[in-house]
Amino acid sequence: YLDVHEKYHGPHGLVAGTTGSGKSETLQTYILSLAVNYSPDDVGFFIIDYKGGGMANLFEGLPHMIGQISNLSGNQVKRAMISIKSENRRRQRVF
Repeated sequence: YLDVHEKYHGPHGLVAGTTGSGKSETLQTYILSLAVNYSPDDVGFFIIDYKGGGMANLFEGLPHMIGQISNLSGNQVKRAMISIKSENRRRQRVF
């Protein structure tokens, strides 16, 4: 059970499995399900993809996309982490 309205630290998850076990398909289905059921005001996605950005590229046109980073982004990794921490602090103030 995952309560997407969970307070405090927010929902967290981990998807693990061997190559070909369906991890990417599971995440794609989960992201699309949330996007269909919630507006961009309610849920947003920042995808960190260390396979060259292939997964994030699937969702480029989705209004829920906040941003993406991949192992090909190089120097943007540090900047992205600063942005994520800043957004987290903003949300703590708002909520």
